[in-house]
Amino acid sequence: MPLSEEELRLLEQMERALVEEDPKFASTLRGTSLRSMARRRAILAGVCFVVGIALDLALIPFFGASGAAAAASGAYLAGGLSAVLIYRRRMSFRLRELVIPRSGDFDALRALAPTQINSASLRRREAS
Repeated sequence: MPLSEEELRLLEQMERALVEEDPKFASTLRGTSLRSMARRRAILAGVCFVVGIALDLALIPFFGASGAAAAASGAYLAGGLSAVLIYRRRMSFRLRELVIPRSGDFDALRALAPTQINSASLRRREAS
């Protein structure tokens, strides 16, 4: 069922408002279709699967359980890297931002640490 004139006008207004509010996000939505994004993700998933199988075949016969652990680690690493690539393509950022922490990154942990330490010491006191 086609959209009415009023619905088309409202849709165009919402698109213009989105472009004005967040042009980067709007260009991201226009740049790729859902089908091409799904195809890219499927290809990356297939590559990760093949990497896992290849590592299994290469490492397990020679190293047994240790080879299986190394193969699984390699497959997880390939999956994690592909997830970073997908995320980086959607949200532009430098890879350094993922690796090197900034001063504000630990503020939440600092705020939680005293409460966790105090509650742990209280539990120890109650247990003894």
